Amino acid sequence: MAFSDSFGAKTRQSGFVDGVPPLIALLIVGAGGLLIAVLLASVLIPAYILRSKKRYLLPVVGVVLAAWGWLYWDKIGRSASIMEWQRSSQSICEAEVTKLPTWVSTNSLLIEDQLPTTISLVRLLTERQLDYVEIKTSELDDRRSCAAVDDLGSCVWMVPSSASAKYVRLELADDSDPQCFKWPYGVTQYLNQAPIIPGFCITLIGVSKPTSDVSLHLHPAPNPEKKEIGAWVIEKREAGTVLARMPTPRIAGLGEVAKISEVDKVGLRCEFPSWSLINLVGRHGRDSKSPFALREKRVTASQDVRKLAEDALDFPTAPSTEVLLKYATDRARDSVFHSDYNEDVWRDALNEARREGFGSYGHRLVDWDAHAIVAIDLTPKEDASPWEALAVGKGFVAFRASSQPSWYDNNGGALFHFLPDGTIDWKVRIISPLVDSAPCHRFTPTATFVIGKNLHLAGECQAEPGSRAAQQGLEGRISVEWTIRLDDLPGRL
Repeated sequence: MAFSDSFGAKTRQSGFVDGVPPLIALLIVGAGGLLIAVLLASVLIPAYILRSKKRYLLPVVGVVLAAWGWLYWDKIGRSASIMEWQRSSQSICEAEVTKLPTWVSTNSLLIEDQLPTTISLVRLLTERQLDYVEIKTSELDDRRSCAAVDDLGSCVWMVPSSASAKYVRLELADDSDPQCFKWPYGVTQYLNQAPIIPGFCITLIGVSKPTSDVSLHLHPAPNPEKKEIGAWVIEKREAGTVLARMPTPRIAGLGEVAKISEVDKVGLRCEFPSWSLINLVGRHGRDSKSPFALREKRVTASQDVRKLAEDALDFPTAPSTEVLLKYATDRARDSVFHSDYNEDVWRDALNEARREGFGSYGHRLVDWDAHAIVAIDLTPKEDASPWEALAVGKGFVAFRASSQPSWYDNNGGALFHFLPDGTIDWKVRIISPLVDSAPCHRFTPTATFVIGKNLHLAGECQAEPGSRAAQQGLEGRISVEWTIRLDDLPGRL
């Protein structure tokens, strides 16, 4: 401690600022000294050279000082001015946000001055139910036109030469329509995943003159030097009536990507005005039923799952048996362990929901009567990890998805059932199967499903050499499934 105090005292006596490490302070002082030396040299060297021609001395020194002054303003003063201008526009925007409408109803939209993301376009046509979307294309360096970008702003939808025009129009059509455009795989894949109801495609044609009812475009800040502020606007095209407006300091061509967020009820953010405004657009209200897509919905568990688990030893119990297997194909494996992104599982979930009212799709439950796909938050605000909830039957099954401790070492684990609205229905403690040895070093379930009269808790692990899995001829990554008879559970799924 004495050494520390002594060292601190020495640094203060040496002129260093309290709390700044000596090396950093030395670098700061050195940089400042170097700047002063360069400034003096830029004045003294011309003065020395022109010492015999004194009539040129003052003009030359004046030019040097003026150059330094301009450099300071251009690199420091101008930036500070622009930053202040941006801050002032942010304050103006925040004041005007409160005046924005909650919804802008229209059957068509023209997007100008900014390219939308691909998924935004799909959402506008499906969830927002627009008849069509028109886009003012952007010409790339190789003279090809771009209609949409990814989240990073890179072009991913090239306009085909057959549709080359200043504007393009996109519409939904039946997937058997010969005019269906061959989109990049990511877009085609998205059209076949939740919350989109499969069976549709998107057509694209070039148009010389847009006919959309409203447009989203930029009124650029005309002169940033004078701190003038522009705005992104949604405007009624024929009447010129502004329906929604968000101020922005941006100039033409320097804006953020116009995109619809993954959650409908996004906050209005002045940092992303075009993003915010495009989220206001649709044919009907946010809660309307679309024939093309289900509404995404989240519910919160009526009781915190982590607090419920504290009394797991007092829960009723249910025995389990074990099945070891290895999936023959990656497709079969993905349908179990990656079902949230599996097109086949999504179609099966929709068909199940049409028949039974509810369908299981990974972590989400398809509620056909509510025309919604529902996810559950197991804790009110915080991350519920390592607890997970998967859709099963007419609700959700929640369990601890952590391999430490292993479910074998812990003699099983707690299982909870929640109803579609988040209400806790029942709870049970699953007892580990009666086996001589575990097939894997660690095991935890990551998938659950019903086959016949059994609930399956499935997980993947690496088969241990010499274990029961190896004795059965199973090597490498295998699936371990614990099966529980539905009749042994304290309630229905």
